[in-house]
Amino acid sequence: MIYTLVAIACMWVSGVKAQVDTIHIARGLSIRADTARLHRQALLADSILSERYYAHTSVDTNYICRPDERLTLKLRYNVSGASVRGVGKFDHRYTSHISSDLKGTLSVGATYMGVSLGFAPNPGALIGRYKDYEINVTSYGNRFGFEYIYQHARNFEGWERVDNGPRLNIAVDMISMYTTNINAYYAFGGRRFSYPAAFTQSYIQRRSAGSWMLAASFQTQNLHSRANTQGGTQLLNLRETNFGIGGGYGHNFVTRHNWLFHVSVLPTFVMAANNRMTLYGERHTMNGNFTDVIVTGRASVVHSWRNRFAGMSAMYTNTFIGGHGDVQVQHLKWRVRLFVGMRLFD
Repeated sequence: MIYTLVAIACMWVSGVKAQVDTIHIARGLSIRADTARLHRQALLADSILSERYYAHTSVDTNYICRPDERLTLKLRYNVSGASVRGVGKFDHRYTSHISSDLKGTLSVGATYMGVSLGFAPNPGALIGRYKDYEINVTSYGNRFGFEYIYQHARNFEGWERVDNGPRLNIAVDMISMYTTNINAYYAFGGRRFSYPAAFTQSYIQRRSAGSWMLAASFQTQNLHSRANTQGGTQLLNLRETNFGIGGGYGHNFVTRHNWLFHVSVLPTFVMAANNRMTLYGERHTMNGNFTDVIVTGRASVVHSWRNRFAGMSAMYTNTFIGGHGDVQVQHLKWRVRLFVGMRLFD
């Protein structure tokens, strides 16, 4: 009887082991099948990206070309700021000027054949010293490109003056402003002239070239100030919406030892506007005219060696509204960027 029970137990254990081995084999085959399927999908995605990145580019390769490497890693430090200058002609002449604190961010990004991923924390915000925020979205192509900038700022300070009297200080947190800037361009000479070479390094400018460009700009500003008990800032609400169309010129200068210098200026003239100011509940006009203009300028310097590059870029948008009305306003938004990067996997 005992031998019979031992034999049955051995048969049961052998059966369980065989079943477990079968499960392990099945799981192993399933994992290998999933891995093979993911590998095939990755190869397909890489092939599609390669086709889009390299083959679908209608450019003159004597002037511009794609980098041989597929992956670009980049470290950037950004500094940006904004200012507003206003003149009002009512019973008295009012002049004011405010500017925001400088905002610095450190960003780390990776681009694989045109697909980018980045992270840009604000050191001041991480320690609670900076509560404003800004969103930047850019897409630069050889033919067409645009940039979207949204800013919410409450750290403005400055001064104002009535007639020729003394300057009255405008303290921090007295003014809040929401700003949206959208700038777009179309480059006629995109086969030989590359914006990305100067600003995203997804192309390489091999020889100097320039291009005439069409441009469009859309801006909204909503500025609100609280009354200052010391007599400085008045209760004010300024709302602006402007759309402009124009054009300009840009040029990439390529020098010896792989230096690239870029400069471009794109003025747009305001074609549609809705601008109004309310001061202590009384609305005042901001008459539009042909002198209302939005000017976007860009510049950069890039030095490349082997599979590495470093440089600096700058962008500004300057807006002039209401040249002959009761109120004249000038907005300035700017950004300076230092960057260093390398390219991998050729």
